[in-house]
Amino acid sequence: MSETKKGDWKDSQRARQKQQQTAEKARQMQREKESKKKSRRLTKGRIALAISLIILVLGIYGVWQYLAASSIPKSFATIYIRPDGSVDPSNASISISANNHYAFTGDIYGSVVIERDNIIVDGANHVLQGQSKSSQKGIDLSGRSNVTITNIVLKSFGYGFFVYSSSNNVLSQNNLADNNLGIELRASSNNNNIIGNSISDGGGAIGLSQSSENRITQNNLVRNQYSISLDNSSNNTVSANTITNSQGAIGISKSSGNTISENQLSRNTECVLLDNSSSNVISENTITNSDEAIRVSQSLGNNIAQNNLDSNLYGISLTSSSSNTVSENAITNSSYAIALSESSGNNMTQNNLARNKYAISLVSSSVNLLSGNVITNTNYAIALSQSSQNAITENYLGGNEYGIYATASSGNSVVLNSFISNTNQVYSSNSVNGWDNGYPKGGNYWSDYTGVDANQDGIGDTPYVIDTSNQDNYPLMTS
Repeated sequence: MSETKKGDWKDSQRARQKQQQTAEKARQMQREKESKKKSRRLTKGRIALAISLIILVLGIYGVWQYLAASSIPKSFATIYIRPDGSVDPSNASISISANNHYAFTGDIYGSVVIERDNIIVDGANHVLQGQSKSSQKGIDLSGRSNVTITNIVLKSFGYGFFVYSSSNNVLSQNNLADNNLGIELRASSNNNNIIGNSISDGGGAIGLSQSSENRITQNNLVRNQYSISLDNSSNNTVSANTITNSQGAIGISKSSGNTISENQLSRNTECVLLDNSSSNVISENTITNSDEAIRVSQSLGNNIAQNNLDSNLYGISLTSSSSNTVSENAITNSSYAIALSESSGNNMTQNNLARNKYAISLVSSSVNLLSGNVITNTNYAIALSQSSQNAITENYLGGNEYGIYATASSGNSVVLNSFISNTNQVYSSNSVNGWDNGYPKGGNYWSDYTGVDANQDGIGDTPYVIDTSNQDNYPLMTS
């Protein structure tokens, strides 16, 4: 190889080595650069982790502090409004102004005992909180008169309001929740007004025992075992209340002369219950989606009128009850619209019963009057079982599966009714009943009667035959 070519080759090698060295330096610099970036990222991550740990520790400490503070027992206080008008203790969260007006200035963990008449207590929507739901009283109103209590939130007491031998008081616009019994009236607590309260989530809402002439109106009662209970109480008015999701909405026991009207009762197990009670008026209530709307047991002389009952298991139920009047009620979509068991001498008149399974059901019940009722689109319009001497007259029975369904029921009088297009006008088993009043009064109108009236006296010339033991001898030609 010539000297010239050797020199060129050496120069080329040296140039290639320099390029490799330069590239290696560039890669080293890139690695150092990446290492510094990674180090910075790691530092930032460690800082973020440290901050998170600090926040977590502070959070745990805060929760511990809260739990520690909440575990310290609160001091439950009994506050008195004394006969001289003073508040005891004097540092209680109740202020006194002119005209015997007392106002809450904050929430109170305790009870209030009122020992003064002719005052107004305004809770200003503050909470009165109890510690026991057994027998503890939120506000004790014993032996008092002309006391008005309003705008208080009462929680977690055995009795929210305990009214004992007190009269002419007003409890209004209060909110009672999670009490065993919301409002209890006992021992001749008369002429009180319970108006516009909201009572929920308790064992019972309003109870009256041996008390008379009270007015319970416009209250909203939700999710109580029993919402309004009257025991040995008379001449009370319970009206315009809204009661939902309760075991018993209104219960009346051994009580007379009460008026239960214009209440909205929905989704309760029992809505209105009368037991051993007489001469009460139950009217113009709207009752829906309950097991039993109105149940009467061992009671007499009550007037159940003009109620609107929809989608209940039992609309109106009478057991061992007599001399009651059930009139002008609208009952729909119930399993039993009006049901009588072992009851006699009752009047069921001018009710409008539609789309029920049983419209009027009598079991072991006698000497009752069923008159002027309109019964339509029902499985059993009038069902009789072991029932006799009942008068069934002037009813409209139309579009039902059975107009009358009688088993082991004889001696009933069925006259002047209109049987219109029922799938089965009458089903009779082991029953013999009277179907007409003779001539010229006539019997009943039957839409499927095929006879003629040759002499145009309004009575068919041939009988309407039901079965071998029952026939209408004088069927009417017009309804």
